[in-house]
Amino acid sequence: MVESQNRFRPSRMVGACVRGTFGGAADRDAIAERYSIDVDAVPSVFELRAERVTSWRGFTITTAIPRSARRLRVAEG
Repeated sequence: MVESQNRFRPSRMVGACVRGTFGGAADRDAIAERYSIDVDAVPSVFELRAERVTSWRGFTITTAIPRSARRLRVAEG
């Protein structure tokens, strides 16, 4: 979750929250190649499979399901 607040004007608050599940570890070799660094310098990482994204601006709240999550739900049945 990421949020920015204005302590005097709540209508100016903005934020986003991504909900999902963690998948397997990402391919460290591909990351090292992309950033031209040594494989040992790549930290441990996990993939976040987003299932729902909620964002807000002031008092307006929006929730969406990413396309990748829709395909996953159809595949899982």
